[in-house]
Amino acid sequence: MTLKWPWYSVPDQYVKHYAFLIISVLWLVPIMFNRHYTTFGYIVNFMWADWLFMKWCQIQIRKQDEKDRLNKLKHLKGDWENDE
Repeated sequence: MTLKWPWYSVPDQYVKHYAFLIISVLWLVPIMFNRHYTTFGYIVNFMWADWLFMKWCQIQIRKQDEKDRLNKLKHLKGDWENDE
């Protein structure tokens, strides 16, 4: 699965992470620093956070794919040792 911004959808297992990030960027950060976004500021920060989350998802998916590949190889290696 390739994720290309802005035409990607958030994977099901990361929906809570995504919601927390968007809420944090759009509401919690301005409240913490006593700042207010303009409409343009909301758009830019949303796009930045969305792009950043997509990159994080790509890394997580690659890690999981590599972990699955290594587990498959270990399983195959274990089968070969048992046959000999």
